[in-house]
Amino acid sequence: MRLPSRSTCVVLAITIVVAASGCGGKPATTGWATITDVTGDGAVRLQYSSGKANWKRIEFDNVRRDIRIAHENRGQPGRYVETKNGGTITFPTGDTLTFHDIK
Repeated sequence: MRLPSRSTCVVLAITIVVAASGCGGKPATTGWATITDVTGDGAVRLQYSSGKANWKRIEFDNVRRDIRIAHENRGQPGRYVETKNGGTITFPTGDTLTFHDIK
């Protein structure tokens, strides 16, 4: 049986290192937030427990359903996880919204 070539081993090693690094070494931000405002086109305003507030864009998979969920949970605290590519907020009812920064 033939052994893998040297370039295959190098590519495999690089892939393992990149996969192990995750989000580039920067952990995700977590905490509690509430939705204070919801627009009809899929933007929500999150008020974080630190006092900071940001507008976010809801993921466009099913905007009508997500806007309804945001309205129903407006003012309730939810647990959020946010990375550089976006985030999610999960409410005590079990509903989860996916959002991104507005650019």
